[in-house]
Amino acid sequence: MLIVTTIQKLSEFVKRNKGHQAFKQHLVLIFDECHRSQFGDMHKLIVKKFNKYYLFGFTGTPIFKEN
Repeated sequence: MLIVTTIQKLSEFVKRNKGHQAFKQHLVLIFDECHRSQFGDMHKLIVKKFNKYYLFGFTGTPIFKEN
């Protein structure tokens, strides 16, 4: 199964669907804006719930001290 979504929507899915079959399937998760979204509570929640996944993140915005 391939899931392309925002981390915010996937986090809400995880919270609202505690026993969903997707948590046990082989998944490919693709996120945009991963330079900002792949840290913190949402990320921890997602990687804790899914058992078998590949996580890919894409970004076009570099992080510098000034931003």
